[in-house]
Amino acid sequence: MEYLFITVVILLLITVFILVKVKNRLKKDKPNIFFVLPSVMAIFIVFFAFTLNKPVDTKLVEYSARYIKHYSNWIEKVDGKDVTHEDVYYLVYDDFDTGEEVEIEISKNTFMYFQGLWKNKEDIIHPQNKSWHMCRSKWNSNPETALIFSKPVNYYNYMNNILPIYKLYDVDISEALKKRLFMRYSIGRVVNSDNILEPRQNFVYGINIPDSLERKIGYICSLDPMFRPILLVWQNSYKNKTELQRSFWSGGKENEAIFCIGIDENDTITWSGSFSWDRDKKFEKYILEKSLKPGTKLNIENYSDCLLSGYQKDYWNHIELDSYNFIQIPFINLITIIISGFIVILNLATIIKVYKKAEQQ
Repeated sequence: MEYLFITVVILLLITVFILVKVKNRLKKDKPNIFFVLPSVMAIFIVFFAFTLNKPVDTKLVEYSARYIKHYSNWIEKVDGKDVTHEDVYYLVYDDFDTGEEVEIEISKNTFMYFQGLWKNKEDIIHPQNKSWHMCRSKWNSNPETALIFSKPVNYYNYMNNILPIYKLYDVDISEALKKRLFMRYSIGRVVNSDNILEPRQNFVYGINIPDSLERKIGYICSLDPMFRPILLVWQNSYKNKTELQRSFWSGGKENEAIFCIGIDENDTITWSGSFSWDRDKKFEKYILEKSLKPGTKLNIENYSDCLLSGYQKDYWNHIELDSYNFIQIPFINLITIIISGFIVILNLATIIKVYKKAEQQ
């Protein structure tokens, strides 16, 4: 629709130009309704283009479970009748905003797996209902055993209205596939190497790394809802794809720091780059220099350690994109409004000039 606006605007400009050129043929005539047609159409376009747009986007926020719990099946008296409750399993985390505990249901296999990793459990029996039994296991504070929950959160991404200003352009799926760009993982869960479902996403694309390191990076992400580093790895790659990936992912989500590297057959880094909405890029520069420098071997353990140290040094200086609510007019619509306004001014000036000339005849 925006391209239609621009096309009509260009035609209006041509119309105004023609009116100026033929005014000498109208020496004895005052301006008629045809002369105001460009202004009328331009005002209509401005009205149509002047729409406020609040582009809703979705980011992922990581939470680390403090403990997991299992309610075994129990019988409860309801209105004098026995009601049987089935076994249910939960992970429990503290919400960033409210500080309250939140329960997320998990599978029995997931519960048993992390109970085995954490190596502790506590049995609790209800004092008034002996059939009610809860088993609870607390996280052992080891980042490599953290149970991470990736939660989708909606927010207003006003930068989507002005992407061309940041040299971001549309990359369609066919072009992305041709140039080996990474698609985003669908919002969901991952199956780890032990065939256990975990309610998180992976934070390293392109290569397989130990689940323990994925959990460690997930734990680092869980320190701050506005901090989510992602590493994209192209194998046998010698051409920097950072800018292409940046356009394909529209600059990234507001809480993401995205690192892009190529590696050869020996896991030596051939090129590196990054993008985010960070204010000063200090965090990105630190990670690229300390752990992702071309010519060095890729070491995910070192990369994860640098993520933590860089965050603890306060190098990450994010911006919240929903605070840019003054950018509610899409860039192409804003250009259309400006050009349409110019047409109205030019058209009115032409009418006044032709009218005065007609009065002098």
